Amino acid sequence: MKTILISGVSGSIGRFLAEYFLNKGYFVVGLSRKNCEIANFSSLYQNFLVDLKDEQNILSLFKTLRSQKTALDGFIHCAGLSASAISTSVSKEVVNDIFDVNVTGSIVLLREVVKNMNTNRAGSVVNMSSITASIFNNGSATYASSKVAFEQFCKQMAIENARFGIRINSLRLPAIENTKMNASLSDVMKSEILNNTMLKRELKLQEVASLCHWLLSDDAAVVTGETITPGGVW
Repeated sequence: MKTILISGVSGSIGRFLAEYFLNKGYFVVGLSRKNCEIANFSSLYQNFLVDLKDEQNILSLFKTLRSQKTALDGFIHCAGLSASAISTSVSKEVVNDIFDVNVTGSIVLLREVVKNMNTNRAGSVVNMSSITASIFNNGSATYASSKVAFEQFCKQMAIENARFGIRINSLRLPAIENTKMNASLSDVMKSEILNNTMLKRELKLQEVASLCHWLLSDDAAVVTGETITPGGVW
């Protein structure tokens, strides 16, 4: 049985992915800021309360995984913090909050994930990034910058760890239907995002899950260090 770690399982995408992989027969370790139990999968699911701003919290998680002899086969990073603010008015507090979670905390988490995977010299990571890194829509400067920064870290980690059989890729997600993030978008911003994608439509959660499943599988063994935009962007 393969074991996958999914961060942000209390969010729409993370929760869907956790249930998707549980139904595929994976053992899922879920990370969230609040308790997120998934009914009917008590023997295949383990939830940890983790604050990405707290390095000791992350280290304690991996200490527990080591004590349980849990080796990770895959990691999907969905946790993140977003805020819309025009670049000339964004506060230092908002910048710090976003970068603490989306960059610093995410780097610490990925660092520990890769160290865990190095034990078995195998593993695949899928980082959920954002299409805002490509289309430069108003109000997304800080959020998009944090996503680009972590994408770059992921690419460097992919380069450094390819020889150990570890693959790391990022997905710049566009608007995804039936998600909290999508519901928070204004009509103008959603239209701007869709008009900059080739498919001109919202993606389905099932489509995102299927893409993640492929990237984690041996069928994608030659894919690493890539940043992919589902639905295309121009």
